[in-house]
Amino acid sequence: MRVKRAKNYKRHMGVYTHSFGFRQPYQVIVDGNFVAVSQKMKTPVTESLPKVLQGPCRPMTTACVLTELRSLGHDFRPAYHEASNLEIRRCPHAKQPISATDCILSIIGEDNQHRYCVATQDTTLRSGLRRIAGTPLLYVSKSVLILEPPSTATEEKVQEMELQKTLPQKFEVSVLKKPEEAVEPPIVKKKPKAPNPLSVKKPKKLKGGEADNKKKEKRVETNTETHESTTKEEQTKVSSSPENSEVKDGSATNMEMTPQSIQTEKGSRKRLLTDDDIAEAQDDEVHVDNKATETAQERKKPKRKRHKKAKGAQDNTSTPSN
Repeated sequence: MRVKRAKNYKRHMGVYTHSFGFRQPYQVIVDGNFVAVSQKMKTPVTESLPKVLQGPCRPMTTACVLTELRSLGHDFRPAYHEASNLEIRRCPHAKQPISATDCILSIIGEDNQHRYCVATQDTTLRSGLRRIAGTPLLYVSKSVLILEPPSTATEEKVQEMELQKTLPQKFEVSVLKKPEEAVEPPIVKKKPKAPNPLSVKKPKKLKGGEADNKKKEKRVETNTETHESTTKEEQTKVSSSPENSEVKDGSATNMEMTPQSIQTEKGSRKRLLTDDDIAEAQDDEVHVDNKATETAQERKKPKRKRHKKAKGAQDNTSTPSN
């Protein structure tokens, strides 16, 4: 057997084993015509079948096939003897035998339940068996045993089986039909992002005079805040003292507070700050700052004058006195 043909046979039998469940040893039903032709070509059935199917085989016949060979006459006597040596498969019509083709078709049935291979030379029988999916067919051609490729019915059946594997099964369908609880995704609030530092304008640098004025304004504001806080504290102390609040016959007489009438715990008299005092303090601070700036400018100017005076003194020393 050629290598290419052997590979094809192996691929064909792989379709039957994987899709239809064929197992070794393969069961092969042999026809009377096939036995007679194999004898003429000198290819024994028990030796040729395992080579083609690439596995052990169990060739078998039926009682109807033996009766048909016996009725054909003296020419088919050697084929009858060889067929009688094979395994005989029981058929329901042993008492009333029928033709070999009808007997084999009845054994195969509609779907080849028992997974039989059929070896025959009858073309009508082979055409009828091609309509049944999953039935391997063998025949002899020019002293060579040939295994037919899978028929169209077998190929369609294989495609249906492969498609059913992809579909969900019954218990899976029952699970898929159950309504799923709608789970709402959590709402995530986006936080405001910081601005891009490259897109933000840089603060303008103030000049020397403007910066000094702003610093002075801040100082005045802080002084005023401290004066206001001290006045409020003193007023609360005076109002809470028992000397200044007298209650007689359910009527309260509150004394008017003056700056000269305030007395501390130690007994020393203190005067409250007024708005005029605050304004004077602010003027004093501005005056001090102006003096500081003037002194700084004066220090720079005399240096230049001194330098000039020193040069003038050198000139005077260099000139001779009369």
